[in-house]
Parts: sequence; structure tokens; C-alpha cells
Amino acid sequence: QLFDYALKHSDVYGIHVNPVRNSTPPKKQKSVTPDLKPYKDINKIMEMLNKLHENKDLPLECAVLTALLVGTRRGETDYIKWSELDLELGSISIKGCRTCANVEIVKDSTKSGYERETSMCSLLVDALKEYKKWQLHNKELLGDEYYDSDYMLVRADGKPYAPKWVSRKFSQFLEKY
Repeated sequence: QLFDYALKHSDVYGIHVNPVRNSTPPKKQKSVTPDLKPYKDINKIMEMLNKLHENKDLPLECAVLTALLVGTRRGETDYIKWSELDLELGSISIKGCRTCANVEIVKDSTKSGYERETSMCSLLVDALKEYKKWQLHNKELLGDEYYDSDYMLVRADGKPYAPKWVSRKFSQFLEKY
């Protein structure tokens, strides 16, 4: 449409031929729908979760469980704060996301632009309780050296992980197992 407009006004834009007219559009790739077998997929997921638990990497386990069982995106999982979790009621509020733009960490709203609250199953609640104990133990050990940020996903010293940590760490885990 842009070139057609320029052709109509060739005296202004100096365009006398529409180069798009002589081009051929790329062929559409056929999409292949995988043959899904839910009973096999759930077995693979359960096997992966068991290995993840055996690996004793609580931050990664909690991140994966949250994404899998609550449906959070990577940036949303990274943004969750303990103050947005109610482990007694089993509820979680998703209020935003943390992403990386160039080298800067950016805090933003969720992709949909809406905050949401949902419930958590006992598997996730139990994992988060264990992870919270781990964090409190580290906080006690490090004292004033502990960085208290309220973010759920933090390193042993309390500092939040970089936004791409979950993806990188999960990819490494999958390659290993």
C-alpha cells in the first residue's frame, strides 16, 4: 500500500515502479501438530519434578513448580514477593514482572496488564514453605550481610536472581537429566 501511494504521487516521491509487485511472497510452512499423549506427558513431567526435587535446588524447584502449577510466565515468577503469597490460605497474587532490557532490570506490569490472584496446590505450598525456611536460615547465618528484598526467588545471600536465571538454570537441569 505504501508503494502504491508513492506511485500515485510519483512527482513528489520519485518512485515510478512498485518493486513489491515483482516479488513472490515466502511459502507458508506447514505446521506440524505433535501427536500428544497426555498420559505419557504427565509421566514425563512427574519424573522431571522428582529429579528436580532430588537435585535439592530449592529456588529452581519453586520457580518451576510455580510456573507449572500456577501458570506464571518467567518474568512473573521472577517478580513474585513473599508479601504476595499467603502460604496458610494457599493463595498467590501475580502483580507484575521483572525482565531484562539490555543490561537494565525492568519492572513492569503483567503481559496482560492485569494483576491476578489464584490458589496454589499443597505440593507448591509445601515446597515454598521449605524454601522460606532455607531463606530464613541463610538470613540468620549471614545477619546484616543478608540482602532482604522480599522477592521469592533469591540467592543464598538474599539478592534476587537475574531475570533470565530461571530459563538458563532450567535448561542446564534438562540437559543434565
